[in-house]
Amino acid sequence: MTHIEIGAVLPSVMDELTDPGSPDPIRAARMVEERGLESLWVADLVLGDGTPALEPALTLHNLEGVSARSARPGRGQRST
Repeated sequence: MTHIEIGAVLPSVMDELTDPGSPDPIRAARMVEERGLESLWVADLVLGDGTPALEPALTLHNLEGVSARSARPGRGQRST
């Protein structure tokens, strides 16, 4: 049987972070772990339009003190 690993992308763009329905990255990371997901990701956004976003390495580093580390951290890059 194939084993599927499922993770989640944390909110990191200011539009997501200021949306009242979107959890902050710390709460989102806790939710990922509570639900037993395998990994949590932060997008490394390279946006040419000046959209503010959190820096992924610092975001993951700050989550280390909050996370029980049952979910593996990762970052992905998207360029627009």
